[in-house]
Amino acid sequence: MDGFEETSLCMAQEEPGSSAKAGEAEPSHPTAGTPASFDQLNACLRDYFAVEDESFIRFMGENSSIMELYAGDVLIEQGARDDDVYFVLSGRLRAIRIEADGSRLTLGEIGRGEPVGELAMFTDEPRSAEVVAIRNSLLARVSRQTVEEAIARQPEIALVMTRHVITRFRRQQQKSRPPAPPVIVTILPVGGRTDVQGFVRKLAEAQKPWRERIAVLDPETVHERFGHLAKPDILRPRGQISSEIAAMEGEHDAIFLIADPEDPVWSLTAIHHADEILLLANAEDDPAPTAFEKRMLEGDQNVQGRVALILLHSANTVAPRGTAKWLASRKVDRHFHVRPTLDRDMRRLARILTGNAVGIVFAGGGARGFAHIGVAQALTEIGVEFDYVGGTSAGAIMASFLAMEVEGDDFVEMARRVFVTSSFGNLTGDYSYAPLVSLIKGQRAHQITDMFVAERTGGHKLDLEDSWKTYFVVASNFTKHREQVLMRGDFVRNLVASFSIPGLFPPVLKDGEVLFDGGSFNNFPVDVMREKLGAGKIIGVDLLPNVEKRYHLEDVPSPLAILMDSLRPRRKRRYRLPRLPDTLLTASIVTAMARQKAMRQDVDMLFQPNVRGVSMLDWKKYDQVVSSAYKQALAQLQAMDASELAAFVPAQVS
Repeated sequence: MDGFEETSLCMAQEEPGSSAKAGEAEPSHPTAGTPASFDQLNACLRDYFAVEDESFIRFMGENSSIMELYAGDVLIEQGARDDDVYFVLSGRLRAIRIEADGSRLTLGEIGRGEPVGELAMFTDEPRSAEVVAIRNSLLARVSRQTVEEAIARQPEIALVMTRHVITRFRRQQQKSRPPAPPVIVTILPVGGRTDVQGFVRKLAEAQKPWRERIAVLDPETVHERFGHLAKPDILRPRGQISSEIAAMEGEHDAIFLIADPEDPVWSLTAIHHADEILLLANAEDDPAPTAFEKRMLEGDQNVQGRVALILLHSANTVAPRGTAKWLASRKVDRHFHVRPTLDRDMRRLARILTGNAVGIVFAGGGARGFAHIGVAQALTEIGVEFDYVGGTSAGAIMASFLAMEVEGDDFVEMARRVFVTSSFGNLTGDYSYAPLVSLIKGQRAHQITDMFVAERTGGHKLDLEDSWKTYFVVASNFTKHREQVLMRGDFVRNLVASFSIPGLFPPVLKDGEVLFDGGSFNNFPVDVMREKLGAGKIIGVDLLPNVEKRYHLEDVPSPLAILMDSLRPRRKRRYRLPRLPDTLLTASIVTAMARQKAMRQDVDMLFQPNVRGVSMLDWKKYDQVVSSAYKQALAQLQAMDASELAAFVPAQVS
């Protein structure tokens, strides 16, 4: 760990004005080994161990040392054998697992108040991941011996630590976990002129339900307090601005740093202190990166924070267009479409940035998927706002309406026009006369999906990344034998791929690979919503019935007997066996059913509308299914306690 600045905290407690240990860089106020860092550690220890015992806190402080890391510094190397525990006092770290092939998988991010490395202390195993600083960070290092002595003094803290370790083990069972919500956000205007100050004011106001203490540092404030900067404050030793930002982090819930194309020195400083960088641009501007943007983010800048693109639109924009051009010319982790004059858009962005985004996931289920419409209608009626939407198969279709902000009664009416009264007929009505690849031609599916997109956009082409709300669909990649999460590319092709049931529909080809219905692997993608998008609250609508259907027959009747039976009136039929299309639909998801049931445990609000008596191809039962699901969902919501609903309904609406 060469290059780190480290001092003992007991020195800070006893001699606040003294310098660091001999041979180490002298810290700048209020950095390593100062009363400010001691106070930060006190608060961190109290929260982690859930104790108020001053003697215990003093013991831990006197036996801890403060470390300062800079962006890109490696704190822990994968495979290393050491068992110290670290507490993040300020800043942010990233955990990365290096795979056998040399690829690097980001496991998650570690923010203020969180511990690092406690698993190795308990297991005596080598470090399982590399931990690197995203930005300048202040940590407290506690040795294993100190922790063991602390447990001997207060045995009850062993139970507290065990709970934290179990939580960490559970996190490790996930393929990855979303980054913690950013504390320091840098706003970097790109493209033409934008009202950055007005945008930040609205965003700060929208975050007030979760973050009351918000600070803003813009170029004018920096110049008034520190004068014009000669060089960026990003290198050792820490300068005045870096020290000020570190101090502010301990006193505020969020900090916005506003960059300025006219002040590249301050802008570089702001970027290097960011957990996340928001590239702010007018959607109608030229999507090519400006010289200022390239200077800030490209080359040897060692930028570690996440990057998000915020495309600003006027309130009367029908649908975003051309997002792919913006994304193709820059490396961003995520993007959002925002109409800053609409409060609901600013609330959506605020929820996302504070880790309180509401995601809704729709499961597949053929015509039973009409139930999603009724549930969504009930949720909209009580004021729930969706930030992320996603689904599989029929669930992907219904989620597409919400992604394009078709909600409430509009959702019911537009879906009826698309699936019931359209001149194309139902999705599965165009049977193939030569079923060599599939029983259904699939042309009608494309036509109906095209009709929806055209109606919503005024006839323009649409990509998934053009949706107002972050939207994903799940398909099954038969070429690579895995599920495939689709978030970019042609809206219609990707959506059709998600509901192309093998054997019933022809596959969709994407880059030469064969895509089918996503239900074969993941029919209820709650895990995608949680782990990939990072939704804080998840609403799930699952259509898998809990009842096992049994047939009281010794053997399957002959084809002729089944044919003759089908000619009888429905009430007098003896053989109520599933037909071939229904069997193909069920076969496409049967291997994923156990996973689908397990996904129910990870949602915060679960709806399981009763769709018994509705087959997967009962397209004519649209009104019956929608109405029934709406009534069931509304009754469930009305029975919930107001405190349960509060997490899903914006304060302005409730």
